[in-house]
Formats: sequence, C-alpha cells, structure tokens
Amino acid sequence: MSDAFEAGEAFRNRCLRVGPHKPDIMVSLTHLHYVDTADPTEVWGSFIDEILLDHLPRLPHAWPADATGLVERSPELPELVRLRIVGPSHVDVIAFALTVHTAMSDNEASLPHVDEQSGGRTVSE
Repeated sequence: MSDAFEAGEAFRNRCLRVGPHKPDIMVSLTHLHYVDTADPTEVWGSFIDEILLDHLPRLPHAWPADATGLVERSPELPELVRLRIVGPSHVDVIAFALTVHTAMSDNEASLPHVDEQSGGRTVSE
C-alpha cells in the first residue's frame, strides 16, 4: 500500500469541532488526486488557523499559481476542488468533490432549538 493511498484514506473524512455549542462538521472528499500533509499523528491534535477552498477548473482555464504542478493536467481531467487546512500542522488535498455535512451527535449543539415563546416551534439560529 502506498503512502499516498494511506494518506488519502486517512483524510477522506474529517470531523471539525468548533466547541460544545456548535455542531460538528464532517468534510468528505471523493476521488483524491493529491494529498500532502505534515506528520498525520500531529494533525489529530492540531487546532485550525485557516481553511481555504479553491475551485480548479478544467483546461483551458488557469489554476491558481500555487496549485500548478500538483496534479498533471490533461483535457480529460475534470474540474476539481482544493482544500487546504492551515495550523501548526497542514493538510492540502485536491479531489473531485467535497461535501460538508453537519455531523449527528448527542450534544446540545446538534439538537433543534425550541423557542418556548413561539409555542414550542423549532427555531433555527
């Protein structure tokens, strides 16, 4: 098994936690074309300074300068997405698709907020 495959599997689904009053967010990447990360054991305990997302269009449209050369481009290559997570550790992934889900959990942030003054109707923030 290659290092790139193992890294791809390790970063295919990641759960981001903001705190006890916000629900967890799950980021899912499919059809990985490029993965670069610091030591994967450091990523688990790291905080996040910045999350960057770039659309990488098909040819003949240009990619951002810092994405050029990370993936070999051809007319058959579809449009892609690049996710970069920056902090004490880093993650840089180019994939076919990125999906963001609100993770289900039993903490209070994942439960619907019920406003007693609105007759018990569910109210979103």
